[in-house]
Amino acid sequence: MVTENSVQVPQGRYPLRGTTWTAQDLTQESEVTPTYAIVLGILLLPLCLLGLLFLLIREKRYFGFVVVTVAGEGFSHTTHVAVGPTTAQRVYDQVARARELAACSWGEAPNVGVKRPDAGVAP
Repeated sequence: MVTENSVQVPQGRYPLRGTTWTAQDLTQESEVTPTYAIVLGILLLPLCLLGLLFLLIREKRYFGFVVVTVAGEGFSHTTHVAVGPTTAQRVYDQVARARELAACSWGEAPNVGVKRPDAGVAP
């Protein structure tokens, strides 16, 4: 879980600032003839050659996963996210958002000698 200032992993809660996020797409897509099309093609073949048209039906199947890794000072965590037709892009969007938060996070991490950009600015 990612909040504005921290990341929660099974090992505990850590500051988000300074974390490195990576995502690797290990998904594959294949096109197969579905079982029902094969059965209908075989059953309708004796009646007419129209049954062969059922063998032209194709179906996309997705398998694999997206590997997401977050590493920071004193911790590293990797998880595998199962895929679907739109899952990989959604995971990449979430990793991009976590990178943005990590780049501009001024939360719990020690900032010796560093001031927030908005510190001392009157609203």
